[in-house]
Amino acid sequence: PERKPARRFHVTPSVGKATRIIGAVVLVTGDQQGLVLPPRVAPYQAVIIPIWRADEQKAAVLEAVDRIAKSLKAAGIRIKVDALEVKSAGWKFNEWELKGVPVRIEVGPRDVENNSVVLARRDRPGKEGKEFVSQDGLAIHLAAVFENIQSALYHKAAAFREDNTVDVSSEQELAEVVGARKFARAYWDGDPEGEARIKQATAATTRRDPVDQLGHAATPHPPTDPGPRPAHDASRTGRSGGTRHRLPQTRRRQRVRAAASPTNQRRR
Repeated sequence: PERKPARRFHVTPSVGKATRIIGAVVLVTGDQQGLVLPPRVAPYQAVIIPIWRADEQKAAVLEAVDRIAKSLKAAGIRIKVDALEVKSAGWKFNEWELKGVPVRIEVGPRDVENNSVVLARRDRPGKEGKEFVSQDGLAIHLAAVFENIQSALYHKAAAFREDNTVDVSSEQELAEVVGARKFARAYWDGDPEGEARIKQATAATTRRDPVDQLGHAATPHPPTDPGPRPAHDASRTGRSGGTRHRLPQTRRRQRVRAAASPTNQRRR
């Protein structure tokens, strides 16, 4: 049925992905070694790096890499093969680690003989994140690894957030917590004047209203304490540039130099 002309509020939610989302991924999941991308959003979910020492090993290794890459792509996995010969294996390891690819797949002469590969998880540096896996059923195994990485990154980020969130009961406590670059969780009655006062004093703003509330509160609570109305819901307050991983400016230069060292290449 036709509606009579009238002024109505337009529902226009913003669902576009902007640079803030990219920045959040970099800051929340990254570490001192570079990016750590969740598998679901990573442009490349895995990078395959062929390794050989003698020219007679090259053909067999590249043939195995080509076969593995085709099978993984057929399974819907986003794969990158880095077979450039102008860069050492150690250099490639560091380069893709900086880029945050979730899984590195190494294929060498011994792996070809054993019908296996070496998987290295980006979220678990060192030996802890490495395992030898059969080439048979590799796509199925990788899918499980991706889900495990996705879950691990989420729970790590959630734990970091909660560890850096402090419940406060006064504006002074809120200012101290925000000054320590943490989140302050406090009841707010929705009064914009109180929020403006907090922002003026601490440069902090309301970040979000948690879905899981602290419970019913019958009396006013910060940041508008004493507020004109009872506050029943809690809000998380923080300051831009708060808790985050900080990457040294010289890290990339140092890591590239280290990657050029022969000792960083995988011995087979």
